[in-house]
Amino acid sequence: LLSIESIQASGIRLAGWIANQLERDMPMREANLATLAALIEAPCIGVVPWLERLDAATIAEHLHPERIVPAPGRAH
Repeated sequence: LLSIESIQASGIRLAGWIANQLERDMPMREANLATLAALIEAPCIGVVPWLERLDAATIAEHLHPERIVPAPGRAH
């Protein structure tokens, strides 16, 4: 949320956000995601689960850039 606040304070439009799971057994994962979704006025464009190995292709499978809403007056 501090990152969101900083982005908004700088006047930049937040196009979306990505959640990530840092622990294999993250306590209250769904509650945390629901809270973030309620507080952030931009679409969640992905939730990257805890992964044993990080690689770009696997992470990309969890992203949904089609959820980004273009800024008014911008071409798609």
